[in-house]
Amino acid sequence: MQKQSMKWPRSSAACVLAGLALVLQACGGGGGGGGGNSPAAQTAPELTITSFSPTSINKSYKDGQGVAETALSFNVAYTATAGWPNPYVVIDDPDRVVDVAELPDLSSSTATLRFYLASEMRPGSYTSPITVHVCKDSSCTVEYGGSPIRINKSIQIAGLKLPSSVLQLSSVYLEPAAPVTMAIQPPAGVVYAAEFGLGFGTDGSSQDRLSQYALLSQSGSNVTITPTEYAKRLKPGNYKGSIEFSATGYKKRILPVEWKVAVPASGMVLETSDVRMEHVGYCTEDSAMIVKFALDAGVQVDKLAITYDAGINRDILGKPLDWLTPSVASDLTADGPLKSVTRDAAGGYVLNLNVTTGNAPNAASPNCLRNGTFRANVLIGTTTADKQKHVTNVPVVLHFF
Repeated sequence: MQKQSMKWPRSSAACVLAGLALVLQACGGGGGGGGGNSPAAQTAPELTITSFSPTSINKSYKDGQGVAETALSFNVAYTATAGWPNPYVVIDDPDRVVDVAELPDLSSSTATLRFYLASEMRPGSYTSPITVHVCKDSSCTVEYGGSPIRINKSIQIAGLKLPSSVLQLSSVYLEPAAPVTMAIQPPAGVVYAAEFGLGFGTDGSSQDRLSQYALLSQSGSNVTITPTEYAKRLKPGNYKGSIEFSATGYKKRILPVEWKVAVPASGMVLETSDVRMEHVGYCTEDSAMIVKFALDAGVQVDKLAITYDAGINRDILGKPLDWLTPSVASDLTADGPLKSVTRDAAGGYVLNLNVTTGNAPNAASPNCLRNGTFRANVLIGTTTADKQKHVTNVPVVLHFF
């Protein structure tokens, strides 16, 4: 419930009349002894509202259209020999559509209160009555006679009516996300457009656009957001974005979006979901293939292997590797498939894998590739804190020419 308290200003003409009355009382003639009459007892200022109009408000607007002021006129009766009634006005509106109210001008018998509708009213129907309290103090503990005033209202705002809450999307890292459908209520016969608007990132400042991660499709009043294949690359975290809706002649409306990406069951988060390489050379020349990833708390790596599309498998690790201090020297030899393991500034792991060019892979030389495009997978096995084992598949495209 919205309350706005306003103090009515004194009318200058009324103040002059009241002052004149007080002067006449003080200066009135008297009887013998030359003394003046004793001043009459002064009564406290009082105000009684005898009638008001209008008793109801009916308005219709188009979203984005300027809203006209609404004036409420009071017919008042007052008594005052000491000062002047100086009331406060408190407005209660459950719909919260009253934005600004101008202070009324108090004259001898009427007062006019002007108020406006909130400039950011969303499309819809607002029918809750307004209650106007005319009070003796700002906290409105004591009201003047005839207060409160009840005003019925019916305010219709035509426009694109969006869901009132933030659109929530959720997915798991490297897994497809389910589409989400929401209902949009446009005015009858109005054609609207929907597109991703603002930047998208964990802090809301990223310049990446939502269209990289999801597509919009419209069917009547329904809009469906379908995450793209690229959306699987969103790393775990909470992302913020928005969707902008527009229709000719109506105000654009923006729907906030929040997308929560969860850590996968494997506890592993890759720096990138695929690795691509191009290399020109011979079998004796090495080419580094970098795979970066981070591990959730309590997760250990216990397997690392490369599988080529030619059916040749190669275990890089014959046994679990101590990722902080590799303990098996042969795992890190210059001609071995695992060249180095390092930690980055964020605490993630960086695998530097050797890939050499040459003949097609075979049992004797599974890493020697030449002349062509080969597909491979880096398999990383993990064991989570609850002893569950998982294998993460990192697609690799090797292009040699």
